[in-house]
Amino acid sequence: MAGKLANGGLIALVVLDIGLVGFALHQQSAAPSDAAVAGGPTGNSAPGASTGSPSSSPTASASAGMPGPARLAVSATSQTSFWRASGPSGCAQGGSVRLEHSTDAGAKWTPVTVPAASIAALSSADNRVTLAGGDASCAPKAWSVNNDGAVSAGTAPQWSVDTKDTSKVVVGQRTSAPCGAKRVTDIASDSDLTGSVLCEGGAVKRTTNGGQQWSDQGTVDGALAIASSGGAVYAAAKADCGVQVARVGQSANGCIPGTGTVNGPADVTSYGNLLVLVTADATWTARTGDLTSWHVAKG
Repeated sequence: MAGKLANGGLIALVVLDIGLVGFALHQQSAAPSDAAVAGGPTGNSAPGASTGSPSSSPTASASAGMPGPARLAVSATSQTSFWRASGPSGCAQGGSVRLEHSTDAGAKWTPVTVPAASIAALSSADNRVTLAGGDASCAPKAWSVNNDGAVSAGTAPQWSVDTKDTSKVVVGQRTSAPCGAKRVTDIASDSDLTGSVLCEGGAVKRTTNGGQQWSDQGTVDGALAIASSGGAVYAAAKADCGVQVARVGQSANGCIPGTGTVNGPADVTSYGNLLVLVTADATWTARTGDLTSWHVAKG
């Protein structure tokens, strides 16, 4: 499917990345309209949390001690300050997470040490990023890191994905299964009660009442991740020509140059009207008003 990212109608959503039991998705920071908590990122319930993009996973549930699929999550604390986390999802005894910080819009990355064994969510707010995940014993934890790399105990966010059963989303005290038996692969939140999820297979679901009811927003073929900006949800999807990014419900204008060889996890997030697409070894940025002009970061 070369040009069409979604079959459903237009939706106005904001983004989050995958969360952990009791943890909310990652929330974007001050200027973001998207939350990539670890789906936008959410260290709280601010818009823009993101769960990140897994490579693959055959089942929704994760057994204790068995790492989930490889995951990559990105969050932004400014137009040029990005955070990237890569590692296993779900409980992963003996696993490790690589957290990196870029201050030049993704051209160069500096590693920051955190004692995480798995990724549940990556979120940002107030010039800090929060990584939610499991420690070496699979106990749920959160770590807060400032732009100088100082690590401290973090606060659980409002939105999360249950990493022991990744078909379930936790919103505050409510747990629901918007994707049925399928895995939730990304989350985007607008507020404490309003947000969207990306299901395994590409279906996008939305709630405005904290997960009491979910509505269909369409299906994105080849979906990798979602992000939100200005009340609209954007999807990154794999196509024959590479990776496409478009507003859900609209057609993509071809693939992003240089993404033809992307074959692993990827994530997309936003900060204001800036969209950020990240893979394990490259970063692209564009403005929501012109998705034909993507710029690759060069170190």
